[in-house]
Amino acid sequence: AIALMALKQSAGELRETALTRMAQLDKLGHLESIALQRAVNVRDLAMNEDMKVQIALVSASKQLESEAKLIFASLREISSSNEEQVSLVGLAAASAKVDALLVEVGRAIDEARFDEIKPLVLEKVRPQQKAFTDELRKLVADKTELAGTKAKSTIAASDSTVLSLVLVGVAVAIASIGAGWW
Repeated sequence: AIALMALKQSAGELRETALTRMAQLDKLGHLESIALQRAVNVRDLAMNEDMKVQIALVSASKQLESEAKLIFASLREISSSNEEQVSLVGLAAASAKVDALLVEVGRAIDEARFDEIKPLVLEKVRPQQKAFTDELRKLVADKTELAGTKAKSTIAASDSTVLSLVLVGVAVAIASIGAGWW
């Protein structure tokens, strides 16, 4: 009975790990998609001198920023360990730096300082976006590795429990046969 309970607990842990990690990876994937779309918007912003297009791109980036903030809030809710929370704080800080630079770009557009936009984007925004994307990819790799490690340890515990059940079954069978001969 104890072995069966352990097996059931291992299966539950594996299921919980899989569901939590998949939810986190889904949200991180959505964040990466947002980051890539923002990078395209910033590139287009630097290359396009039409003020209407620039305003539309800044507006789209603000919408993406709002989506990213909702995802960060959701990730904070489903992340359990302190290490995960610290990683999310670092990622959110990197995102906030990009957001602040995009506000600066928007200000330059509003003030018709078009000659400042390209250097600002190329020298400040793009490197910060790359730093954010690198941090995000590192977090995804860490989550994937952690999920794999947790799954392997849970599977190993389950295998050990199954082996114990088989050994107990064999021992009971031998004892039954032995008792029948007496």
